[in-house]
Amino acid sequence: MANSAGMVAINGPRRDLATLKQALPGAGYRNERIVFMSASDQAAQSAQGAVALDLLQKLGFDVDFAVMDWGTLVQRRASKEAPDKGGWNMFITGWSGLDMTTPVTNQTLRSNGAKAWFGWPDLPPVQALIDAWLDAPDLPSQQKIAADLQAKALELVPYVPTGQYFYRTACRQDITGIIPGQFVFWNVQRT
Repeated sequence: MANSAGMVAINGPRRDLATLKQALPGAGYRNERIVFMSASDQAAQSAQGAVALDLLQKLGFDVDFAVMDWGTLVQRRASKEAPDKGGWNMFITGWSGLDMTTPVTNQTLRSNGAKAWFGWPDLPPVQALIDAWLDAPDLPSQQKIAADLQAKALELVPYVPTGQYFYRTACRQDITGIIPGQFVFWNVQRT
C-alpha cells in the first residue's frame, strides 16, 4: 500500500519557524496550555518527545511537558477529560511496522470518533476511505484507495507520523531462517 500521495506534507519544503509562529493564531491557537505526555522509560519515545517539545516551544506553544512512565501514560491517555482536568492534548507513541501495513491494522488512522484510537478523531472522509478499502474488490482498487486515504489523512491529520527507525539485530551463525525486518520467530532454526 506504500505510495507517495500527499507526502509533500511530510517531505516537502519547510517554512521557517517565524512564519509558522505567526500563522498559529490564524490556525485557531489562542495560547491555550498544551498537555504533552512523554514516556520517560521508553528510549525512542523519550527522545522524540524531547525533539517535539523543543519544536513546540520554538513555535510559541505554552506546553505542560508531562513526563511519566509508560504505564502511567497508557492509563492517562484513556482520559477524555479536558487537559486541565487530567486529560491531555498529545503524546508520542510507536508501532511495529506490521501494525501499520494496511488501513485496517493502522489503529492511529481510524477516524470513527468514539470508536477510534486514543484522541478519538472524528474525520468522516478518512473513515469512509478506510471502509471503502475493506470493500475493494482487488489489489489495484485497494492501492488506489490507499493513495487517496493517505492524501486525505495527511490533509486532516488524525495523527502526525514522525518517521521510522529500525533496530539492528545480530544472531549467532548457527541460527537460520530469520526473516529480515520482522519481529517474528517462525521459520527460525538452529543448524
